[in-house]
Amino acid sequence: MSAPFGMADDIGFAPKGTPFEGTLVWTSVALGQLYAQPPGGKPRLIADKMPSINTVGFAPDGRLYVTQTGGRHKTLWQVDLSGDTPLEQVWDGTGGLNGFTIADDGYLYGPQADLGRVIRFDLETKEIEVVADGFEWPTAVEIDDRGLLYVLDFDGGTVTRVNKETGEKTQLASLESGLDNMAIGPPGHVHANKLYVSSIGGNGIYEIDTATDTLRTVV
Repeated sequence: MSAPFGMADDIGFAPKGTPFEGTLVWTSVALGQLYAQPPGGKPRLIADKMPSINTVGFAPDGRLYVTQTGGRHKTLWQVDLSGDTPLEQVWDGTGGLNGFTIADDGYLYGPQADLGRVIRFDLETKEIEVVADGFEWPTAVEIDDRGLLYVLDFDGGTVTRVNKETGEKTQLASLESGLDNMAIGPPGHVHANKLYVSSIGGNGIYEIDTATDTLRTVV
C-alpha cells in the first residue's frame, strides 16, 4: 500500500490452525486505523477512528487484541477479523499497555509503560497481577519456549530476563535509550529463542542469543 496507508507501528500474523491462519494485521497509528490482509488477498480496513492505536497480538486460539496507548486513549480491545461483531472493550485505563504477548497459558503479559512495570492479565476474569516492576518506561515483552519473559525498556535502554513466576530479574544488555520493540525466533528454527531488538534511538537492530546471553549488532 502507498503512503500513508502502508505505514505500520506493529504487525501480527494469525496463528496456524485458526480460522484466519496466516492473515497479516497491522496498526496505522497516525491514522488511527487497523488493517488486515489474508494470504494472497488484498488489504482491508478492520477498524477506524482509534487514536494512538499501537500494538496487535493474537491469542493461540486466534483471537485478536489491539491496544491504544496515547493520551487519554489507553484501552485494550478484542477485534473480530470477520467483521461480524463490533469491537469489544476488554480493559480501559491500561497504564500504557504496549508490546504485549499472549502466552500458551492464556494470560496476556505486557508492559505498563506509564507505571514502569510488567503485568500478567487474565483475559477471562480481567484480573491483573504484577510480574515485575522498577523499569523506567518498558515498551515490549516476549516469552521464549522455556517460559522465560524478556522485557525491553525504552528509556533505560535495557533488555532484562524475568522469571515470570518469581519476578527475579537479570539484565542481559544495556544498549541505548529508544529501544522500541522486539521479536523472538520460533522454536525449531535456526533463530529459535534469539531476541531481535529494534532501536529508534540508534536506528538499528540487535540480536541477543538467550542461550548464551551474547549480543550481536545486526544492522
